Amino acid sequence: MGDYDTGSTGVGKLHISFAKREDLVTLSNVEMPQLGHKYQPVHRKKSESRKYADFKYQMDKQLKGRKRVNSNEFNDYLSVASKSLGTKVITLKSPFYKGHYVRERHLTIVTYFDENHRKYLENYKKFKAERDKHPNAHGKELSELRKRVSKQIGIDERTLGGLKYEYQWRAEHDNK
Repeated sequence: MGDYDTGSTGVGKLHISFAKREDLVTLSNVEMPQLGHKYQPVHRKKSESRKYADFKYQMDKQLKGRKRVNSNEFNDYLSVASKSLGTKVITLKSPFYKGHYVRERHLTIVTYFDENHRKYLENYKKFKAERDKHPNAHGKELSELRKRVSKQIGIDERTLGGLKYEYQWRAEHDNK
């Protein structure tokens, strides 16, 4: 009968000889009793940090110092970086890559909702400024005011008379 221990056939030594010497750690059997041999490959963080450094370089090159980026543009940048790094986009969207990069660079990724809300706030400021000039406008005067503001902003005047603009202004104005 043959002895199929890892040491007797030489298979264990064959696998160990393919590893680089700096990747191996010698442990006694007392420290790691579950291992039948003395060598265990070391988990290398060097390759991960090198990949992250390459990822960071690619993203910095594409963003060019911007601190605010649209989510669609950011996804395009991730796909370009994935092609140059040879990894998948889903890997780059992981917390290790994307999360770490966003926190490190203080980057704001704007979604569609955020962009629309920002536009609404800008438009509301313009509407509010005009409406504050004429707080007692009613009827035809208010209609003319809405027409004038709608031409400036590019929104239908009926929208300005609705909940988001006129009623919001009234709620703020009455609470003063």
